[in-house]
Amino acid sequence: MTRNTKLIEQLAGVRGFKAGVGIVKPPNAAVAVTDVMAIYLHFEIDVEAERAKLEKQKSEIEGFIKNSEAKLNNKNFIAKAKPEVVKQAQEKLAELTEQLKQIEKHLKELEK
Repeated sequence: MTRNTKLIEQLAGVRGFKAGVGIVKPPNAAVAVTDVMAIYLHFEIDVEAERAKLEKQKSEIEGFIKNSEAKLNNKNFIAKAKPEVVKQAQEKLAELTEQLKQIEKHLKELEK
């Protein structure tokens, strides 16, 4: 339990708020994936709406990945950009790839 659990529960109108590393996603929980965390909301969800939301997010991330890969495969970008800019682009691609894996995992879990 975090120091602010009761406050978060009250403000969000939820019960059973948990935050931390290694929290297991409940079955059929809604999920929001960001670059640094995944947020699970466990309540009765519309599975089809959740699937549509995740499919849209997946499509957007796939587009970002395609753009990042094109940039990193561009010899002119690699040759002219500062090393820290190239490294930043590589790190962003890695983050996007991890987000995509998480979304695909959650989509697969909804199929069960």
